[in-house]
Amino acid sequence: WVREMSLRPEYRGRRWDEVEPELQREWGERYPTAPWDAFLDRAQDLWDELMLEPGATVHRGEEPR
Repeated sequence: WVREMSLRPEYRGRRWDEVEPELQREWGERYPTAPWDAFLDRAQDLWDELMLEPGATVHRGEEPR
């Protein structure tokens, strides 16, 4: 799902902090019984990898490096 979203023109090339609210909304619409928080960390990591910036985004609750 993250790969699919990363290829959409409106998301391509954008940072995680820019797209996360929109992706969360779309996730809720597509998977209403699957909690976003259970998927969040993996989605964030995949997004950074797809945007060629592994580890670029600090996860919620983590300290910036």
